[in-house]
Amino acid sequence: MSTSKSQTLVDKYLKFQETCVSPFHTVQTVKNSLIQQGFTELSLDSKWNLDIGEKYFIRHRDKKTILAFYLGEQNLETTGFKIIAAHTDSPTLKMKLNPWKQNKDLSLICPQTHGSLIYRTWLDQPLKVAGMVYKIKKHQGKVLFDSLSSLPKLDSQLVASDHAVGIIPELAIHLDRNKNTSGPINPETQMDILCSTSHSQENFIKSFWSSLGQNDDVDGFDLTFSPHFKHQVVGLDQSLIIGPRHDDLAMSFVGLEALLKASKNNKNKNTFVLGLLDAEETGSQTASGAGSAFFRDCLLNISLNHPRSLKEKSPPDPVNIFSNSYLISADMAHAFHPSHQSKHDTNHRPMLNQGLVVKENTNDRYATTGETHSMFKALCQEASVPLQNYVNRQDMGCGSTIGPILASQLGCNTVDVGLAMLGMHSSMETMGCKDLDYAAKVFEVFYRGSRLN
Repeated sequence: MSTSKSQTLVDKYLKFQETCVSPFHTVQTVKNSLIQQGFTELSLDSKWNLDIGEKYFIRHRDKKTILAFYLGEQNLETTGFKIIAAHTDSPTLKMKLNPWKQNKDLSLICPQTHGSLIYRTWLDQPLKVAGMVYKIKKHQGKVLFDSLSSLPKLDSQLVASDHAVGIIPELAIHLDRNKNTSGPINPETQMDILCSTSHSQENFIKSFWSSLGQNDDVDGFDLTFSPHFKHQVVGLDQSLIIGPRHDDLAMSFVGLEALLKASKNNKNKNTFVLGLLDAEETGSQTASGAGSAFFRDCLLNISLNHPRSLKEKSPPDPVNIFSNSYLISADMAHAFHPSHQSKHDTNHRPMLNQGLVVKENTNDRYATTGETHSMFKALCQEASVPLQNYVNRQDMGCGSTIGPILASQLGCNTVDVGLAMLGMHSSMETMGCKDLDYAAKVFEVFYRGSRLN
């Protein structure tokens, strides 16, 4: 492996993470990269006119999920789709609907937790805020309605503070001598975000919206907090990356890199897809999550509007399409922790910087089967990339991914893979630099269906 190439990919990942401070920003960042590489955006409101050898993308209306694809020449009933799927959300703190709180002269914001974050790691971290704000469109004080849907019109705007707006202060050990031996964090009472010491509530609210370039006339919002922290390469050998949101933006990033590289060749025979979906951390049961109809509907729309399908007298059979498809569910994996060795199965201890990890669970918390594992093993061999295995201890519960959800939605062969990381769901997670390059190589081989030059 070329060290210079690996370092270039790490630098690109660090820049990617700088802009991806919310699912909205991730989708916008991915959109910008796709457009720069000649991808065309398709509208959900109009018919798709697709050409073989071209590349396209679709965003869900909520702007937190995006699907991109290259259209190959082969009949989809024969070849199916080659799919990589990851997720855009991470465990985080989200603003409540009425978040404002005054305590003495202190101005605070009350958040709610998104996903199973590790509470204590969010204390004493400078926090920025980002997401989407919404305003009701009016004319002369009256609400405007859409002429077709008869629904109220809204304006939406992507926003992010350019500085830390607050912090969740820890309690001094002098006031809690049992802090290091006991005492869980209560997210309702102990995680309010301290934002100001000098504002009345009215001025505090105005100051908060001003930090996002807004007046205080915002009607709705989807805003999350994240550490105001640039990812760093650390270690004596500079082999580790520390920062928020590796789960799952690392897999989203390498999936995007593979798609951009593979799609430069407009002679590819197969149709390959990248799906970056929201809400994995909360169960995927949203309008744009893996449990929704969006992903399957988009794939069906691609198949119906494929030039080969349009020439046929009858529409393509979804059963044939999906039974011939192969899906890589790409989500991060637990690395061996040197200080907690007993938490790992003895024979399944993935290491940082030693390649991708196939995840398997007999209770189907992961979608991997013996067949799909073998297929992915062959891809790694073709890419000259090492492969590791993960199975959780049998006396511990197991997490899950979008893999089983999409496998059940589509009925296609699915494998769950990831990159090894430490501190999953901490506000600061750690992964290996080399692993980015390993994943990008395997994913590109998967899309291209051949060895890399």
